[in-house]
Amino acid sequence: SWIGGFSLNKLTHFHLKEVENDAVVWEYNYSDDSDLAPENSPRRGKVPLVFDSGQQCSVPAGQLWVELLRFYALEFNMADFVISIRLKEAVSRESKDWPKKRIAVEDPYSVKRNVA
Repeated sequence: SWIGGFSLNKLTHFHLKEVENDAVVWEYNYSDDSDLAPENSPRRGKVPLVFDSGQQCSVPAGQLWVELLRFYALEFNMADFVISIRLKEAVSRESKDWPKKRIAVEDPYSVKRNVA
């Protein structure tokens, strides 16, 4: 929701079609979307599977994993918040009504489900 022009409601209109030359080909079905005219709508596009060397992270992948695990083990308040990749802001356990006895990881496709 913090990305300009992007709406989760329109996510179902995008379809991943194939992998072609290290890129994912997507298609937008504008017939389901009354807000956009066919000539104004992006119909097909490609997204690279691998970042260019100028966009790649210089930190080793192992160190990123260790930092991620350190954050959730030591800094993240597991008793009060839910791990969520769907929203930019913190999600409280009270908003989900989930028990505090176990780790809570929100399923981004089924927001009422705890995948932990």
